[in-house]
Amino acid sequence: MINILMFMQRFKVSEVFFELSNENRLKILNILEERGMALRDFQNNLNIPKPEIYRHLKRLIESNIVIRDEKNRYQLSPVGKIIMLYLKGLNLLEKYDFVFRNHDISFLPREFQLSLGDMEGVEVIEGTIEGFNLTVERLKNARSYENIMTREILLPFIEPVSALLERNAKVRIIAPYSTRKDFFKLIEKIRTRDLKIKLVEKVDLVILVDEKSGEFNLPYLNGDIDYGITFYIREENGIKWINRLFEYYWETLPGEFIF
Repeated sequence: MINILMFMQRFKVSEVFFELSNENRLKILNILEERGMALRDFQNNLNIPKPEIYRHLKRLIESNIVIRDEKNRYQLSPVGKIIMLYLKGLNLLEKYDFVFRNHDISFLPREFQLSLGDMEGVEVIEGTIEGFNLTVERLKNARSYENIMTREILLPFIEPVSALLERNAKVRIIAPYSTRKDFFKLIEKIRTRDLKIKLVEKVDLVILVDEKSGEFNLPYLNGDIDYGITFYIREENGIKWINRLFEYYWETLPGEFIF
């Protein structure tokens, strides 16, 4: 039976933040997120003396972040599991601090800000040309669908999107009213039920996502989209996060369907 003494102590946020400020304790928590572990096994994963590991574990137990079961295996407590969910988002902000310090994410619905940890496997592609090449390559490889939110219709993307539709892939696009004329030119060449277009007043970021991968571009603090920094994800959780964000905008943004 799990040791329940930890539940007799009061959970204090200030103590938790203090414990998380230690790099070695963070390493221990990251290990425990993968699986429970006995004290002796930590030495195989950490370059830390056994007495020091024990002291760290003792502190984490006293802070209600870690528990020890009847087999003397350490594991995350229910509180610890929740804390690790939030830490994933913070780790992402730390990893790409050079991006987030001058790019805006405050416009994202709160549920997506809080679940940024789902994007922990994201890569950053630097360079406008590199980002455009990635997008074209992704569109060529997509098979069943592509969800797109964009501020403008860029000529290099028209051909691969047309090819997608010729392969009977389903394409949904969210774009500003200002792109209406561009879309009508595109629609003249492509008449298919697999293409759906929604025009809206404002687009905050660029999104492209399909069953294999996803990408997005954030705005600078002044609102201009930064095409020189592309977030690229191939992991399932990240793809689902981008798809959920697209669906949110598709369902909630007031707009007009033109096709």
